[in-house]
Amino acid sequence: MKNIIFIYLISIILCQCSTSKNSLKEREDYPKADPEIFTDWSLYSKGLFFKSKKDYETAIRYFLDAACFKTALDRTYYQLALCNYYLLDYDSAIKYSKLSIKSNINFSKPYMLLHSIYLNLKDYNASADILESLIDVDPELIDIHFSLGILYYNKIKNYDKALVFFRNIIELENIIHVNDYYKEHAHYYIGSIYHSTNKVKKAIEHYKKVLNINPENVTTTYILAHTLVDLYFFKEAKKYLLNYLEVFPDNSKINSFIGRIYYIENNPKSLHYLRKGISKDSYGILSKSLYYELLGKDKEALKYIDAIIEKAPMLISPHIAAARINKRNNNKNKAISEYFTAGVLLYKNKLFNMSRANFINVLSINDKISEIYYYIGKIYEETNKLGLAIINLKKAYELKEDTSILVQLGYLYSLKNNFTESTKYFDKAIIKEPKNPKPYFFKGMVYSRNNNYSVAEKLLKKAIDLQNNNDVFYFYLATVLEKQNKLYETIDTLKKAIKYNPNNAKAYNYLGYIYADRNMNLNESIDLIQKALVIDPFNGAYLDSLGWAYYRKGKYKRALKIFLRAEIHLKKENIQDPVVYDHIGDTYKMTGNKKKAIEYWEKSIKIKSDTRIEKKIEKILK
Repeated sequence: MKNIIFIYLISIILCQCSTSKNSLKEREDYPKADPEIFTDWSLYSKGLFFKSKKDYETAIRYFLDAACFKTALDRTYYQLALCNYYLLDYDSAIKYSKLSIKSNINFSKPYMLLHSIYLNLKDYNASADILESLIDVDPELIDIHFSLGILYYNKIKNYDKALVFFRNIIELENIIHVNDYYKEHAHYYIGSIYHSTNKVKKAIEHYKKVLNINPENVTTTYILAHTLVDLYFFKEAKKYLLNYLEVFPDNSKINSFIGRIYYIENNPKSLHYLRKGISKDSYGILSKSLYYELLGKDKEALKYIDAIIEKAPMLISPHIAAARINKRNNNKNKAISEYFTAGVLLYKNKLFNMSRANFINVLSINDKISEIYYYIGKIYEETNKLGLAIINLKKAYELKEDTSILVQLGYLYSLKNNFTESTKYFDKAIIKEPKNPKPYFFKGMVYSRNNNYSVAEKLLKKAIDLQNNNDVFYFYLATVLEKQNKLYETIDTLKKAIKYNPNNAKAYNYLGYIYADRNMNLNESIDLIQKALVIDPFNGAYLDSLGWAYYRKGKYKRALKIFLRAEIHLKKENIQDPVVYDHIGDTYKMTGNKKKAIEYWEKSIKIKSDTRIEKKIEKILK
């Protein structure tokens, strides 16, 4: 026992003799402490004591001596890193943090310390790298995914990478519990990223999810309301605008928004909100002009309205106000012009009922304008009232013999499956303008719908002869050629569609799927479909094509993941595709999950009967 104590004391003395040398490198010749005997944590404890007193230099000496015993080096190195950090010796802090991680890669504190150091040094990429290495060790650290998302979003400005980590938070909810705070903010930042890249509808989807988690998030309520107003999604916008006003009833901008919506709808509630929306900014001035118009103060209103229209011609409410004032003052031509402009803008924003109301206001002044009947016909077409659409388009043609109206009538009759009338109008258009490609194209599409592919091919080729750089013509010609099993001509035609429009996602996907389905050019197939997905990343049909290409390459696990993503995105669009279910069934079979294979095959034949799939089920059950 005495010998043991003597050895221990000698080792302590040797360690303490070198405390002035602030490096472990000089302690390599120290005697090796026997962990079976030396379990004393006094040196480490003294280090913690002096650290708590903010005597970091003394603490460092004790931690260095404690490190001689090679016990819990991850903790000791971390404390050394922390003390050096407090002394602003970042080089030493980085060194000991890395030694701590090397001793124990699962110890998270040195990762976080390095993250803080690199943030202080404004080396944001290094900060991101260290957090990503921690994620590699433990992929379920929600707070680290969140920190990475914020880092890439705010500091590095790499929105694609930020999106990855915020999405990871959402996806991890399927595996572990995720705190509402992280889900709420992940959706918010995903929405912001989509918003900044003009994917506004995707942004709206995520803003709504924020409010599903936390309905009291007024910042998101405001952004969502503003976004919906900008898109003229008035019905939804009103809900969020009113929710916001419950919290901030005197917000002039929000009052202006809802007042303008009610004004366009001709709703008397607009007067109240427009009055509260009056302010000195541009929104308030617009509210004031509309408010004056409602009060019949035409001169005061026009002082502002003409200037607003000149500065912001795409705003709808000023055109309506100008139309009403000019109609009251018997300036018919100006009133017609403003009502017509408002009607067209509303039509383009798919506000069909309000658009029609403005066009009818034109007819109340002058019922001999062809363009008005044309637009009313288009509105009825958009709302699937084909009979009324045809009546109005015929009236439009009576007033002005325009070939485009004949083509439109031919198309409408084709939608009603009246092949005879449809062809008659296309032929009239061809006689009237034999060098116009559109009647040939639409007539070809009618023949294609009626499975007369040889005639359709001739008509579509005629359209291409007249306009040989139209990618749409080539795309639909390819569909007709494929139906006739003209494989290589189909491929060549799709390549031309891509040549004339490098952003034609449909053509990329179609050509890629043709290759995959015929088990040819599989690498090129994947490349083509991925190009389609760059343009339209959430298209379920394109994801199915990509999954099928990987299936053909024998990469079944990867294919299955892609197919299941396709299923999710198609469900969001309320689409149930029997082909996708068939592909998922095939892939489950190849991965050995017969039960799931049968489940998806049965889903497929439930939508569309297919003896081929029924035979697959029978075979697997034998």
